[in-house]
Amino acid sequence: MVRPKGGGIAPWPPKCATGSVTVTLLLLLSEKFTEVLNKQREERAERDRERVRLLTADPFDPDAQRLIAEEIRQVEFSINYCLFICTVTAWFKV
Repeated sequence: MVRPKGGGIAPWPPKCATGSVTVTLLLLLSEKFTEVLNKQREERAERDRERVRLLTADPFDPDAQRLIAEEIRQVEFSINYCLFICTVTAWFKV
């Protein structure tokens, strides 16, 4: 590690006259974040399209029945989770 003239620890990220290292690092992080965010959005949109397709499909289709059952399970889980949180907070007066 490089120590500054006055002692102590060198600042991070290292600074140069134009601050280009900091700007470059921020740009790279911003690009990566945007890339990951866009990928997650695309995946979610695809899942939503598939969900709508199956929910509007023939009700006797086994895939549609599976998806409907999963939706019901998710809703029941959410309700039970909310009830649990309400109960715990009431017990401990959080």
